[in-house]
Amino acid sequence: MAKSDSGVGRKLLLKSEREKCWHARDAYWACLESGRESGTGKANRCSKELAEFHNACPRQWIDHFVRKREYDLFKEKIEKGEASDKDIKSHMTFSIPKEARSGPA
Repeated sequence: MAKSDSGVGRKLLLKSEREKCWHARDAYWACLESGRESGTGKANRCSKELAEFHNACPRQWIDHFVRKREYDLFKEKIEKGEASDKDIKSHMTFSIPKEARSGPA
């Protein structure tokens, strides 16, 4: 899938591979959002999308995308004035959710 960059250990994705990764990420986010809106935000209901996300994207990208999404959701809460002290403290010690880090069970 990915090609090494002159042996440095860094991987470069082709444009088609990047697009596949972004599409898988967006499908996973959409699934999570639909669960959040309906009140059933359990990640296991999105296991198919999560598996596709992990198959299509490098681990570093997944970590970055998850952190960015969590930050954007936190920022949205702050801007709306909906963030509690607990939200702020938990965001300060943020770690990537287990299911997103390890992939589907």
